Amino acid sequence: MSSKLELSKGNGFVRNATFVYTKLQDATGKHTLKYGSETMHEYSVEAVVDEDCFDDWNENFPKNSPKVVKTAEFEGKYRIAPPFPEAKKQYIIKFKADAQFSQDMKDKSDPTKTTFRQGDYIPYEWSIRPKVFVPVEGGVEDITADKLVSNGSVGDVAFTIKENDYGKFPKISAILVTDLIEYEASGGGAGGSAFGSVIGESKAPAFDAPVQEAAVEETPAAEEAAAEDFDSEDLPF
Repeated sequence: MSSKLELSKGNGFVRNATFVYTKLQDATGKHTLKYGSETMHEYSVEAVVDEDCFDDWNENFPKNSPKVVKTAEFEGKYRIAPPFPEAKKQYIIKFKADAQFSQDMKDKSDPTKTTFRQGDYIPYEWSIRPKVFVPVEGGVEDITADKLVSNGSVGDVAFTIKENDYGKFPKISAILVTDLIEYEASGGGAGGSAFGSVIGESKAPAFDAPVQEAAVEETPAAEEAAAEDFDSEDLPF
């Protein structure tokens, strides 16, 4: 199995990656705090890729270098066998996206109205809230709320590309898990995704933080603004 980086204007995919430390279900726990913050959380997933993909990644995102782990040390760190056992090293790309708004969001149709406050959690339905999908007949199914992705699962990462004065930086959009190893069943819409039509209903995890009721009706204008301004003040990681 070889990994592959695919890029288009403003978007990209990493194909055939092995997932470790997938944190896309609940962003309210202490383990999801952004580095250096005691209040702001993030979603993240780490993707193990082969050396060729690593080289392509570094060429396109030089400020987002993958983590390099010696193959002999990999299993001790991640509790799974190294995905590329014949290689001397394993390469891990970390993808992240903020779970909360970094600034107040105004409704473009009425700039006097604040749709979301700084620190509010991004609504589950919004495209900038990363999700987990699996392939099903006719499209993909959203399993973010229902299943936890264990280390060793395999699939694709979809991401958007943010550019600022510091360079180009990827923000995770979703993962498509083509070979799911389920860690634990967790409790217990039709629409689009980066991987195609979503079959069935998208359901937010019960423990996702609530958002203001008015935000649901004002989603289109506010989400458009968020897509343009989200994370604009962040320094590169």
